[in-house]
Amino acid sequence: MVDSVGPLTLNDLWAWLSSARGDRPFLTFIEQKGAVRRATYRAFDDEINQMANLLSAHGVRPGENVILQLPSSVDFLRSMFALAKIGAVAVPINRDYQPQEVEHIRKVCAADAAIVVADKAEASATQTGLKTLFVAGDWPGERAARPDGAARTIGLGLCPGQPTIFTPDVKITSDTPAMMLFTSGTTAAPKGVVITHANCLHSGLYHNWQMAMTDRDRLLTTMPMEHSNFQLAGLMPVLTVAAELVVVQQYSASRFWRQVREQRATLIQAVATIVKTLLLQPVDPDETRHAVRDVQYYLTLDDDAKEQFERRFNTQLLNCYGLTETINWVITDFAHGPRRWPSIGRVGLGYQARVVDSFGHEAPAGEVGEIQIKGDKGRSMMLEYYRDPEATARAYTPDGWFRTGDRGYVDDDGWFFFTGRSSDIIKRAGRNISALEVEEQLLAHPGVAEAAVVGAPDEIRDEAVMAFVVPRLGETLDPAEVLGFVAGRIAAYKVPSEVIVSTDLPRTSTGKIAKRLLVPPAPESQSPR
Repeated sequence: MVDSVGPLTLNDLWAWLSSARGDRPFLTFIEQKGAVRRATYRAFDDEINQMANLLSAHGVRPGENVILQLPSSVDFLRSMFALAKIGAVAVPINRDYQPQEVEHIRKVCAADAAIVVADKAEASATQTGLKTLFVAGDWPGERAARPDGAARTIGLGLCPGQPTIFTPDVKITSDTPAMMLFTSGTTAAPKGVVITHANCLHSGLYHNWQMAMTDRDRLLTTMPMEHSNFQLAGLMPVLTVAAELVVVQQYSASRFWRQVREQRATLIQAVATIVKTLLLQPVDPDETRHAVRDVQYYLTLDDDAKEQFERRFNTQLLNCYGLTETINWVITDFAHGPRRWPSIGRVGLGYQARVVDSFGHEAPAGEVGEIQIKGDKGRSMMLEYYRDPEATARAYTPDGWFRTGDRGYVDDDGWFFFTGRSSDIIKRAGRNISALEVEEQLLAHPGVAEAAVVGAPDEIRDEAVMAFVVPRLGETLDPAEVLGFVAGRIAAYKVPSEVIVSTDLPRTSTGKIAKRLLVPPAPESQSPR
């Protein structure tokens, strides 16, 4: 089978970028403290080759899984592509993971080596079971393994002494794994999603279509580099069209829109937190003077915030939906033509999407069911869950549809609407309640900045609906008043049993609310409604 990617690999892509687009700007990296690093495509490819030579010289081999525990940084980008050149597999994880968390990931992916930031080196060397550590930042050149079991460590500061041409003869195909991204684990143990070279190139080409990108675009992002939102929806489309990537290392609501304007960004990535915190900033009379034509946006936001954001900043949200396993934002607004907010869009090029009922039959238009996706494994869909054929098999129906676990419906015109995760369905007295639906009503309250709804054990009704809310800056929330507000907007059986006011909500490494960490009051303290 020949598809849009064919036999090409990431190494082929970089060879073309360096030779045909070498003098074009590739990267503008804005550090947290304000320093700016820039690189052309050819200069960055030279740096990638130097790192690949260093890693190869110190034992990294094709097919080896290598953990990346680095902050969003130039070293992260170099490491990712250097491993790809070798034929090894990058396993990005959050830089704040503790040694025991790193050890869990290491065991799952059977990694013997890692690339870490300097302040993680000592702990990683002695506590995570790794044999070789490559250390970014200020680190001595090399230290042998110690009798106490500490890993051998090599400083990445040795990279500039390596050749700028990568010489080892490595056999890589488009089907070779390039990355392993772990699911966020909000509802279950994280699984390693295996992503091939073809997956990476397909994601670039797909998002070039999704955002109507050209080589004149400047995509600005603050997304963490270890997450698929950055890797597949931000970085790869920049490369496949030879555009420019602008990375802001640390998001700051007070600086972000000024950075967008100063960098002449034409496309940006955003999540709800960014939209909402930007709306809280003082109005700048020049804030509508920018080059942004689209904001790539993922899923839910209340209607008022969406309208305020687009009106105030004179731009539009390109809504979309996808999972790490689906590689791309498989359901999306199109770059041109109508949009139908709060729809998450229509099925994207090269995919099929459907909504099925509890019996697995395709649901009629307007009926809520599970969203399922069909694509090509190792191309437009993940290759597999690493060393977990049973979980991989469970993820698909017998006829090849991927079970997203998400709920939604599709209208007569093919527009999809997201209603919540299957794990966010609360069963109360025999009735299913979408946590997302209740959250949307809570967010409609003028004093509520954030909301999360979970199910709590209820001896009489199976589950009670528990709501956690964060007040807007300067606001004070009365739980009883919030309950009264919501009661006037949804059916009585959906109204929360209790509203708990909090100063903050727990989050995963990618910024999502970690509902599994929300602890409802003990059942005896609940008052059934």
